[in-house]
Amino acid sequence: MLRDQTTISVDEGAKILAAADKDMAPAIAKRREQSFLSGHARAGTLGLEWHPEFRSSAGGGQLNNG
Repeated sequence: MLRDQTTISVDEGAKILAAADKDMAPAIAKRREQSFLSGHARAGTLGLEWHPEFRSSAGGGQLNNG
């Protein structure tokens, strides 16, 4: 059976996604670290307390003034 070049098997797709995840993991970790540090710095600049446990999926955080 012939298939066109854009068709891949489920196993091939899983291998591609696993490789992409492995390649992107360091960049994702770095971005999370930068997001955490920038939130902490913003809070410190404003004289507020930083609560990283309330971070949103967008990388924000909750700032509290007391």
